[in-house]
Amino acid sequence: MKKTILLSAYLLTAASALFAQTLTVSAPGYSVTKLFDASPGFVIGGLAVAPGGDIYYIESDSDFTAPSRLCRRSPGDGYTAAMDLFNFGASIFGSFVRWENGKVFFGENSSGAIRVLNPNLTIDPLGTVPGNYDMSFAGGRLYLSHNPGGFSPRNKVSRFDLLPDGGGGLMLGTADLILDTPSDYSGPLIFDATGQLFYGGSGAFGQPDLYRFSAAEVQAADGAGPTQPLDLPHRFLANGGNAYLAYDGAQALWQSNFGTLARIDLTVPGSSAIAVSPDFGIGQLEFVDGTLFVAVTNASYTQAAIYAVVPEPSVAALWALGFAVLTRRRRWQS
Repeated sequence: MKKTILLSAYLLTAASALFAQTLTVSAPGYSVTKLFDASPGFVIGGLAVAPGGDIYYIESDSDFTAPSRLCRRSPGDGYTAAMDLFNFGASIFGSFVRWENGKVFFGENSSGAIRVLNPNLTIDPLGTVPGNYDMSFAGGRLYLSHNPGGFSPRNKVSRFDLLPDGGGGLMLGTADLILDTPSDYSGPLIFDATGQLFYGGSGAFGQPDLYRFSAAEVQAADGAGPTQPLDLPHRFLANGGNAYLAYDGAQALWQSNFGTLARIDLTVPGSSAIAVSPDFGIGQLEFVDGTLFVAVTNASYTQAAIYAVVPEPSVAALWALGFAVLTRRRRWQS
């Protein structure tokens, strides 16, 4: 899939040159390519990527006049054409888009509505959660970062069961509070392959770091109320605040904090800057099949774009690959 994405992106290099590059690699061993710009005058709020490379995102008019919409772009045409999947009917603040087992979950925090796009492109309303910010799945369960306090820093993480709505669709069950985060407006959450929960404090009011909770702690918190506050024993890494997180499926998290994109090692905790943006900020992240997808908004909050960041093969890796090819050829000839 990575080859398809990069090939499509390279075919658009000439067109991309018409726009200012707003994401610059700051570390060796990585390359960045712009995949597409959002519609002129629109910004992105929510990003998900399916295993085949299709990109789902919410784009909203920066002037807050035209209706926001959920869109999809595909690598088959180089991400050129946007397919409208849902029209919100008004300008809203998109919060998240999440692909999970063929379904696309998406939320907005203007009204708090959360919906799901089914594989047949029908859309079901799941429910309303005020101040929803980010979503993640673990063990088939849905976890949501949300702030019911509005303009007060009262962000929480809750688990929701998906229940039948009686009409063939789904709806959100009752919120089961997992984390009660003191003095934080909103923060991203994500699970790793072992079921550990990572919560990224926004840094706005006293919670500027990355926190980790074991799978056992998360399980103990289910149904037990706010038993896991974000206190010092749970701090995983002091990193100064988090906008969004992505997980590479193995041993690293990716973190955006406005103008910086960083990689966080889960084996030996540490953060290293990978790319920077001089503009408004590096926003939503998604990691699929070796490619990190990044949404970037400009300084005037009038335009956004999606980029692909990929590790470049090292000299040692290329030498090893060449050696393997030669060895196989010799065996075949013999």
